[in-house]
Formats: sequence, C-alpha cells, structure tokens
Amino acid sequence: MKEDQLINESTDNLSDEEFLKNYEKHNKTEGRSNRYNKEKQIGGIKPGYWIFLAFVFIACYFLFTKFLFVSVP
Repeated sequence: MKEDQLINESTDNLSDEEFLKNYEKHNKTEGRSNRYNKEKQIGGIKPGYWIFLAFVFIACYFLFTKFLFVSVP
C-alpha cells in the first residue's frame, strides 16, 4: 500500500514506455561513437606505433645482449 502511494506521488518516475520513447528520440543520431561499429573504424596501425615498436625492440635487444648474455673469459 505504501509502495503504491510512493509511486503515485513521485513525479520523477517514468513508465518503461515513456522512457524508451524519450531514449529513442534523443539517441537515434548517426554521429555517435563508432566504437562498436567495425565498418566505420579506420584499419591499420599508425606509423608512430611502428616506430615505437622498433625503438623498444632495439632497446631490449641491446639490454639483453649487454647484461644478460655476459661473455665468460
């Protein structure tokens, strides 16, 4: 009984149908994020990332050969 009174007195509550209508009205734009739309995403790896990977590879190669594989006299 109290729950019904609280629901009826509250002006903030929307029915499910009203919420869905408002949501669809405000969120049906094509300019939204393409995070989950694989067709609109730009493919490939950027050149800056390749340069970063090359630098990391060279640094790791130098450090491992210098300090890990120490030559024994």
